[in-house]
Amino acid sequence: MTFIALILGILANLVLSTASGVQTKSKDAERKTDINAMDSHFEAYYAEYGYYPTLANLNDTNWRHQYLKGLDDEAFKDPDGTSATLAASPAKHVYSYKSVGDSGKPCNNTTVDCTSFTVTATLDQGTSYNKSSY
Repeated sequence: MTFIALILGILANLVLSTASGVQTKSKDAERKTDINAMDSHFEAYYAEYGYYPTLANLNDTNWRHQYLKGLDDEAFKDPDGTSATLAASPAKHVYSYKSVGDSGKPCNNTTVDCTSFTVTATLDQGTSYNKSSY
């Protein structure tokens, strides 16, 4: 009986570690898909308006629905996160967005246009996946 219990324990451990690896890959794939979707919508916005959105714009759901049509609010939410709000700095379980004007100046699209951006996801292993306009 002890030998059978040992074998069952080993098999259960293998199944659990395989499932965990699959979940990690799936979540990271979703993160990359979300970042790519945001990137393409931000580039389309730039093509139409000549500047990128600010972080405040992107965290305003009414603004997003008006200017980023077709981009679901869920794309702004990390698979392990609780909010569809972008952060100013990269962190686990939340996507981040930073836009700047020429020469890296802070931008607001009133006095200084946002001429570049970076949107980032932190993957499960701690590495980053990002898309930038530059």
